Amino acid sequence: MGTVLERVGQVSQKIADQFLIKGVEEKYSRVTKSMDKSIVAARNRLISSRNEIMELGSAPSPQNPQVIRALFVNLGIETKRLKTWTDIRRKVTSQLLKEIFTFDPMSPTAVDSLAEVEELLKDITAKDLEADGEGVGSIHAFLHAQLKVRDKALADTAQKDLHDKQMAYAREFASKLRPQLQPPSSPKQTAAAKKKATTTQVAAAFSGSKPLVRGANAETAAARAAPDPPKKQQITQIKFGAFKQ
Repeated sequence: MGTVLERVGQVSQKIADQFLIKGVEEKYSRVTKSMDKSIVAARNRLISSRNEIMELGSAPSPQNPQVIRALFVNLGIETKRLKTWTDIRRKVTSQLLKEIFTFDPMSPTAVDSLAEVEELLKDITAKDLEADGEGVGSIHAFLHAQLKVRDKALADTAQKDLHDKQMAYAREFASKLRPQLQPPSSPKQTAAAKKKATTTQVAAAFSGSKPLVRGANAETAAARAAPDPPKKQQITQIKFGAFKQ
C-alpha cells in the first residue's frame, strides 16, 4: 500500500512539475526564447528539483557548498556576501526560485559572472555531486550548461575571425596574381589598338583639342590639321581695301 501511495505521489509531483514548467515558459516566454535549448532543459530540471533545493536552506553544509555559492554569483550576488554556509543558506528562499524562473543567461550580469562560476566549479567531480544529491546536482547542471554554451560561442567567434582573415588574404593574393594571369595580346590585337590610337589623335588635332601624343608625332599631326596660309593676291586685296577706306 505504501509503495502505491509513493508512486501516486511521484506521478502527482511530475504532473505538478510539468504544469509549473509550462507556466514559467509561458509567463517568461521572452527570456525562454533567448535561451539555448540545453540551458532551458537544465533550468527545467532545476524547477523539478525545487523541493530538494529548498531543503538546503535548513540543512547542514553539503560536501560542495561552492556549487550553491556559484549559483548566487550567477544571479548577481557578490562573493563577499557569501563567505560562510550560513550566509548562503539564508538566501535559499522562495525568492531564489523566482529569480531562477526569470533568469536570462544572456544578460550582462550572467555572462560576466561565468568566469567566477567556472573557477568555483573547477575542482568538482561527478562523484562529489552524487554525494550531495539532486538539489546540488541540478544546480551544477544548470551552471555547467551555461559554461558550455559560452565556450561554444567563443569557439565559433574564433573560427569566424580565422575564416575572415583567410578570405582577406586570399583576396589580396588574387589581386596581385590577376595581372600575371592576363593572356598576352596577339599581333592582330596590338595592330588594332595602335590604329585606334592613331585615329583618336588625328580626330583630336582636327577638333582643336590637345594632341594625345607628344614629340614629333604631335607636331606632324598639328601641321597637317592647320589651314593653308593666305595667298599673296589675297593679302594685296586686303591692303588696298584698307587704303580705299
